[in-house]
Amino acid sequence: MPEQQTIVPKETMSFEGVFSIRELRNIIMDWMSAKAYIPVEEKAQQVIKKNAKFFEFKFKPYKKLSDYAKCLIKITISAFNCKDVIVPVAGKKRKMQDGKVLVKVEGILETDYEAKWEIHSVWYAVRVIAEKYVLAPFISHHAEYVKDETHQIISQIRSYLNLQKRIK
Repeated sequence: MPEQQTIVPKETMSFEGVFSIRELRNIIMDWMSAKAYIPVEEKAQQVIKKNAKFFEFKFKPYKKLSDYAKCLIKITISAFNCKDVIVPVAGKKRKMQDGKVLVKVEGILETDYEAKWEIHSVWYAVRVIAEKYVLAPFISHHAEYVKDETHQIISQIRSYLNLQKRIK
């Protein structure tokens, strides 16, 4: 079983106003593609009620950093009480949502993700010693990478949501 170390604890961003759930999702998908992450979409849900919509997306993109470690970023988007509105943007009418959106992002470093060192208890003990004395600089380098990548996607999402504040 892989060991998971939380590098960037769950960070929550909220926004209330006019936004496009499709654009927000596309920003995340484009970022994953540009950074060569393997996109894993765990959940994509849309609930339509009489006067509002609810959206929820869960992403777990990952990227192998070495044969021993990989970067995993958990992203959850939840949108509440969304109503479709037509908004003029740059002279064109666009369909967007008016409601509240909540985005949670967490950065995780996963080591021994193929469980190669857990075949036998002796190998497990060797892994613990190797991580402490031999692999420590590599693991700290990978942890820094996970931190940087997680902050980049958080910055992308924040930038989009701050831009949406100007649309009325």
